[in-house]
Amino acid sequence: MARLTSRTTQILSVGLVALALTATSLRAADWRDYLKRPVSPGSIALLVEHSQDAPVLERWTVALRDRDPRVRAAAARMANVSNAVGVVPALLSALENEADAGAGTEEIRAIAALGGTATDLALVTTARRLGPWAVRAYAGMLARARGAEAVNLLDPLQLSVVDRQSVSRLATGADRETLPTSGQIVRSIGDLPAGLFPDVVQAAGCKFSKDRPLGGAEIVYDQVGRPKTVSLLKSDLSSACSQAVRALLFAALGPTTAPAGMPQVVVVVIAPEVIACLDARGSDVAGSAATLRMGRGDGGAIPTKIRDVQPIYPQGAQIDRTQGQVIGEGVIGPTGCMEALRVLRYSALPLAVASVQAVSGWQYTPTVLNGVPARVTMTWSTSFNLQ
Repeated sequence: MARLTSRTTQILSVGLVALALTATSLRAADWRDYLKRPVSPGSIALLVEHSQDAPVLERWTVALRDRDPRVRAAAARMANVSNAVGVVPALLSALENEADAGAGTEEIRAIAALGGTATDLALVTTARRLGPWAVRAYAGMLARARGAEAVNLLDPLQLSVVDRQSVSRLATGADRETLPTSGQIVRSIGDLPAGLFPDVVQAAGCKFSKDRPLGGAEIVYDQVGRPKTVSLLKSDLSSACSQAVRALLFAALGPTTAPAGMPQVVVVVIAPEVIACLDARGSDVAGSAATLRMGRGDGGAIPTKIRDVQPIYPQGAQIDRTQGQVIGEGVIGPTGCMEALRVLRYSALPLAVASVQAVSGWQYTPTVLNGVPARVTMTWSTSFNLQ
């Protein structure tokens, strides 16, 4: 398996903090090569660490006019996580003519995070024109960017009672996570635009292998969920897969419940079934799937596991005679895939990472509630015992 060891000492920062590159980052000749390639979500995302270069900003600006909504979504996300304020006019222009829910969601999120109060009226008007998915996207990012102040700005959006309650809880921090009993938060990567994960892997030339390789980083997110500092974990990934993992870690927004400023380990598993599941999650921009709690009796059928992946005992943990149980929670998505994994208790970080690597490959029968696919929140556990 691909092993993660102690994190590197050099910090990588994006957004509001100057970027310092490490030896494993793309060489100048490498990243400039992506400027020459045909525009795709992957080639757009692999430029994320170079947002201070004018050719990259121009590339993203042009991509926002592309006919492929996946390309527009990728460009909007990269502008967002890179704090590329100069791209806001192009984002506003793209949103004015947007008809795709996925691309529109990313454009709204980016403008809300980058544009400040000057864009409020335009976003409210456009969100209401595009429909409920756009309204939810704007309200959610508004809550993250403005905090409690956002509660007083929700009236023009005409949210449903349920959506308003959800956004108000987000704005006031009522659902913020606390540290697990073991100390540091460990979770799987999430919240990527549809099509981005598989295209980044393909554009970087990362090849699949049978041991389900993984990479990761310790990340601190800012108030709106953008990576502020990224400290990469050492791994034995190939150079191409390392480039893909780096871009994905910089591109993914933190969960809405993640406390700003709190370091957390985020794991990326490079396996076809995991990529397909995350991509399906990114496609569900409408947010129409209800969320149930397994065993609570919400009315949906109890999911049945149809694919199991056993965790690989990390060699270093065996040598150190480290053992114990890892307990976490996650969501069975509408297609039966595992998403939003978060470790709640563990005895050692390598065991927690190995657990996330395994559980990300589990699959269940989809849950349907009143004829509509639903998400199911569940608690999971894995054990590591020396024989």
